Amino acid sequence: MTPMPRRFDITPPARDPRMLVALMVLLPTVVALALVYALVKPTPPAYLPLPIVVFAAVNVLLVSRWIEKLEVSLDGAMLHLVAGNSKLDVAIADIDLQRARVLRLDEHPEYKTFLRTGGIGLPGLALGWFRNRALLRMFCILTDRARVLALPLRDGKQVVLLSLKRPDDLLAALRDGRDRTAYAR
Repeated sequence: MTPMPRRFDITPPARDPRMLVALMVLLPTVVALALVYALVKPTPPAYLPLPIVVFAAVNVLLVSRWIEKLEVSLDGAMLHLVAGNSKLDVAIADIDLQRARVLRLDEHPEYKTFLRTGGIGLPGLALGWFRNRALLRMFCILTDRARVLALPLRDGKQVVLLSLKRPDDLLAALRDGRDRTAYAR
């Protein structure tokens, strides 16, 4: 019988990012439509804004759903991560647990996100794949930068950054899983 995956709670963001997404998408759409109706002569048909506003609203709903899809779980010798529409499965053996630690991101600029390569980046929220200034690949579930678990991978080219309510619990579970795997050999 295989054990149930153990889930780790993610720290909720300080502000609701869905409202920011709505403002970033819907406000410019409404302003652009108002300008079109005010400046374009002859006036466009009355039904024109409907498909545009519906399209913008669907985009807001999709991004909001992605923001809500966050998961960190440990299943045997694998760490499973879901950040929006990005997923990553990492074997415990591939994590350099000697260098793994809990840190404050403002004190460690080497882990600051610089370039988003696949994910969602908003103020106070980074989900998915990013790169730092040295072009190190980083898989991020960052909702709070005060207590972040940094898990460098053994290949030296990637790091996982996680904002967890209790990051020490995951680190202890990873070390315990590594010890169990080494003992079983």
